[in-house]
Amino acid sequence: MFSNGLLVDGTGIAARNMDVLVQDGVIEDILPPGNLLDTSAETIDCNGSAVAPGFIDRHAHSDFSALVFRNADSKLAQGVTTEVNGHCGLSPFPLASGNAAEILKEASNWDVDVDWSDAPGYRAALQKAGSSINRMPFVGHGVLRGVIASFEDRLLSEAELPELARLVQVAVDGGARGVSAGLIYPPGCFSGTDELVVVARVAARNNIPLAMHVRGEGDRLEKAIGEVVRIARESEARIHVAHLKTYGPRNWSKIDWLLETLEDARRSGLDITADRYPYLASHTGLSSILPLWAQEGGDAAVLERLRSRSLRGKIMDEISLRHPDEEDYWDRIVVSDVSHASASHALGRSIAEIAGDWKTTPPEAAVRLLIDCHNSASAIFFMMNQDNLSRILKEPYVAIASDAAALSLDTAKVEGRPHPRAYGTFPRILARHVREKKTLSLEEAVRKMTSLPAESLNLADRGVIRPGMIADIVVFDPDTVIDNATFNNPVAAPDGVSLVMVNGCIVCRDGRITDQLPGVVI
Repeated sequence: MFSNGLLVDGTGIAARNMDVLVQDGVIEDILPPGNLLDTSAETIDCNGSAVAPGFIDRHAHSDFSALVFRNADSKLAQGVTTEVNGHCGLSPFPLASGNAAEILKEASNWDVDVDWSDAPGYRAALQKAGSSINRMPFVGHGVLRGVIASFEDRLLSEAELPELARLVQVAVDGGARGVSAGLIYPPGCFSGTDELVVVARVAARNNIPLAMHVRGEGDRLEKAIGEVVRIARESEARIHVAHLKTYGPRNWSKIDWLLETLEDARRSGLDITADRYPYLASHTGLSSILPLWAQEGGDAAVLERLRSRSLRGKIMDEISLRHPDEEDYWDRIVVSDVSHASASHALGRSIAEIAGDWKTTPPEAAVRLLIDCHNSASAIFFMMNQDNLSRILKEPYVAIASDAAALSLDTAKVEGRPHPRAYGTFPRILARHVREKKTLSLEEAVRKMTSLPAESLNLADRGVIRPGMIADIVVFDPDTVIDNATFNNPVAAPDGVSLVMVNGCIVCRDGRITDQLPGVVI
């Protein structure tokens, strides 16, 4: 029983003092303090702290890390009890000749042996490994496209579209709880809108969401959001926009247009939601700076182009045209991970700094680094604006999400410099945007972390504290909860989260993570 707590139940209604009884992994009753019947269950004195539904990380990337870090330290420490993986068009299944090399490469980066080929096999691998938190897998459109057309830069033919629809349905029947598209990454970036409408229609028939990393969040934002609206209208699917943002200083002024466009679409009846992390920097592969045509064919083909003197020059010219020298673009890109020790000197340094050391241009430095790292370098891109972030967070349809993998709190087990969002997203919202900036009320912030994502994911038994719901619960102190992870020192647990319960089992108490693995594959 949770006693003496401030119940923030996830619905957005005003917090109130209530006791919560949990029995057999389910919320049994909620009554004013002192009114619960005697029970043999342990009584947890919350001492005035908030009692809320476990946080749902609507957009995560623990596809392989889930098999390595079973305790999900970085997520549990924040109060996350459920995460959704398989985003941005990427998923660990299904494997076929056209996509296996890329999937196996990513698995190798995590030292994971792949012994599955489809959705049921992957779900079985997750369940066998065990987990402290719940996992919910999506299937990636890019991976499915790879089955049909590998990494070819072409539209799918009319004859191939039914096969794509069939593959989506097979994955859904095998346990994928949603579909995702990553339209800045190969091979998803080679798709046409009609192809995505086909995928979305399958999602609509199965009442599952299509999550989209749109084609552009900066210079191409208008066309990208226009495509989202068109897909939602033509398919009648639930569309979820990943990490909603206006990217780059020259695009910050588009915020009014962005929010008005999405609100107009929603007002017209389209089911469009979004998520966002509370940071001003994104994190992705450094190869995202390359022209799309240069990314065709997978890593081997990309590296061949980068090593070709003539093609490398063409690539750098195109990059330079998009990002003129007078902008501070290259100062805003900081290398966070490299796959080869010989490039470790680049960690934590901007592309501009590296170019200065090498006495070359930033595009040349970036290309050289990609070659040195076999196209496996990643970076943090400081391209966003605080005012725009606050406005996006206020939107009622925007959930909170980390866009990060579950990692260890042991620095010896963490490679490179991960984005601090992996360790601080949810406490940062509660500290910086509720307590300090007052961007959100406590109740609204918790709703964005719980019932809002649960509704968009069809999680009818999680996301709210009420009788009959599964007992995923977090206890935190609204006055002290705070993130400690920074860009320079990202591997740091937050303060103020005192207890986390998953499926009725206490998995974290007073900052100590237990060895209990009650999580399920949803």
